[in-house]
Amino acid sequence: MLFDALGDGCVIVCVGDLMLLDGWVLEFLSKPGYLEYLPIFWWLLVVHVFLVISYFPHYGLYALKSRTLVFLDYVITLAVFLLVLWLLDLNTGLMQVAMALVLAFSTSLLVKQVGFIRPYGLFFETGHIF
Repeated sequence: MLFDALGDGCVIVCVGDLMLLDGWVLEFLSKPGYLEYLPIFWWLLVVHVFLVISYFPHYGLYALKSRTLVFLDYVITLAVFLLVLWLLDLNTGLMQVAMALVLAFSTSLLVKQVGFIRPYGLFFETGHIF
């Protein structure tokens, strides 16, 4: 778990560096195809942010031995991804996949967060948050 946190921290630092230096790095690589797919890169960074944030309730659910909910989350995430991919018939190819991933992983974050907070009464006192 410590190595996951360190790895995620390294990813966040690298993403921050890429956000600041993306134009310079792409000019240095001198590959015009990279500039063409830059919007998809930003969408995939959003996907990664949702994934990293969803690790926190995931570890909590795993520590509470709620593996059934973790498995159910995987199934729901796959179903949302396939449904959104089917509904978004935009003929945009990779952008369609990136949008479906954003919606699927944000749903995963929501399912894990609700599953972590509700049954165990965490962060609740007399029915109010905080």
